[in-house]
Amino acid sequence: MRFIDKVETPLKAQGIRHGARRQRAVPALVICFLLAACGGPPKPVGVVGHVKGFAGMVAADEPNAVLVGRDIISAGGTPADAAVAMSFVLSVTLPSRASLGAGGACLVYDQSKNTVEALDFNAPPPRRIPAGADRPSAVPALPRGLFALSAKYGHLRWEELVTPAERLARQGFPMPRVLSSQLSTVAAPLLANPEMRRVFADANGNALAEGQPFVQMDLGATLTRLRTQSVGDFYAGAWAREIVQSVNSVGGSLSEDEMRDFLPQWKDAVAVAYGDDIAYFSPSPAAGGLLEAQWWSHLVRDGAYDGVGTEVRPHLVAETLARGLADRQKWLGAGGQVQGAPDELTGKGHLAEIMAGYSESGHQPLSGEPPMMAITGTGLVVMDQSGSAVACTLGLNNSFGIGRVIPNTGVLLAAAGWVGGRGPFDMGPMLAINANSHEFRYASAAGGGPSAPAALMETALSAVVDGHPLVEAVAAKRFYATPAPDGVFIEPESPDAKGLEARGHQLEETPLPARVNAIQCGSGSPSRSRCAVVSDPRGSGLALVAGSE
Repeated sequence: MRFIDKVETPLKAQGIRHGARRQRAVPALVICFLLAACGGPPKPVGVVGHVKGFAGMVAADEPNAVLVGRDIISAGGTPADAAVAMSFVLSVTLPSRASLGAGGACLVYDQSKNTVEALDFNAPPPRRIPAGADRPSAVPALPRGLFALSAKYGHLRWEELVTPAERLARQGFPMPRVLSSQLSTVAAPLLANPEMRRVFADANGNALAEGQPFVQMDLGATLTRLRTQSVGDFYAGAWAREIVQSVNSVGGSLSEDEMRDFLPQWKDAVAVAYGDDIAYFSPSPAAGGLLEAQWWSHLVRDGAYDGVGTEVRPHLVAETLARGLADRQKWLGAGGQVQGAPDELTGKGHLAEIMAGYSESGHQPLSGEPPMMAITGTGLVVMDQSGSAVACTLGLNNSFGIGRVIPNTGVLLAAAGWVGGRGPFDMGPMLAINANSHEFRYASAAGGGPSAPAALMETALSAVVDGHPLVEAVAAKRFYATPAPDGVFIEPESPDAKGLEARGHQLEETPLPARVNAIQCGSGSPSRSRCAVVSDPRGSGLALVAGSE
């Protein structure tokens, strides 16, 4: 299997352009040796099965994306290649959470260079909202963000990464369970819009149900144009002008200057050393990342979590979550600007101020405004056989964004953050690497609601600190503590409920929408036996191993 339909020459199949260099003749003895040793010629890069044995691990919230990611890794693509292709697929198969109009944040670990970088392609709010914009929209960020990821860390050609999503959009696929469920909850207002009804309704005007054919010809044509022309014309050119006019015609808010000027940014990840390992988090404006770094610094780096008994830990975590959220109201400004350097905000002195008044014996109520948050998103994680890894979170700042499609493109628009009471892009992935051996240890990404950062943190504490099997850590009951309203939202039948109530926490039982995807490896080279990959059982995602031992 290849990722493009056209039959390629051997040079192009290896990612080498015509005229780039001459192929040297391969001695017949070497060919005979390869044929004898492998039972046939080795499969070229770009063909599934190119990587022999264990190739890596992949997880995401929608199965089609995971299948594509697995095949990309098996075909010799990098984790960045897989993440790009998976994100494009998610824009087709999970448009409630991801879209070409969405934004995101990624952490990238290159094992060969021992470097971790953060890629910020958060979809920024408009600089100016026109009078007729009844649904302010963010600047579409995903295409340029994915192009930046591919250009710096990819190995396969751009066309090969776009094609799987393009094919799914044009040929259609059975409506996934996860998308059907999300669509049914907002069908009435969503399908009142004719363009949305044309995409998401059947011939009778009813929301598409699980298993029904889901075809998106307009989106397929957009992906074809991105595949053949790349992203330049999407952001600056005739196509960009068409997009801007179309966005404003449906009540969104966009200008040609905003499209042209948007650029993804490579940044230093927020690093937190603990023991022999280093945890990395996304910097602002991925507002969940620095919050997670504060939580991890206090609980793990500074030993607060290990310093109490297991019966106290839920109370400690709940107090830490709520106090961190209250503190974020002070350092996170409108538009995602941060007041203070990450080292200062994760420093012991600042964390001591946050936790001042904490009592092991009982809850201390906090005051302040409810935290502003976006309410949706999705995450993916990928690792290859070397231990290089990518973890990404993507989001539209609302379920189905603003509920409008850019006419003739099939692209859903993201809601503008920091507008109309909506908060920041409230997610951020996590990576952990051993500082001495440079071995990959852990990666996770959470989406699905305001409780996503807390879900990511509780899962990491269970898997990394407590040492529970990853499958148990991801499936464990969770809670989400907020400073205002003062209380703890907790999943039904949680074993932590009694202890939290005994320490004065006000509990409200409710299903929490956050979904976590995670990969974890022990010491040594990554392998099926040393590593585990899990997709949250609360959702309909998938986790797969590429290749075999």
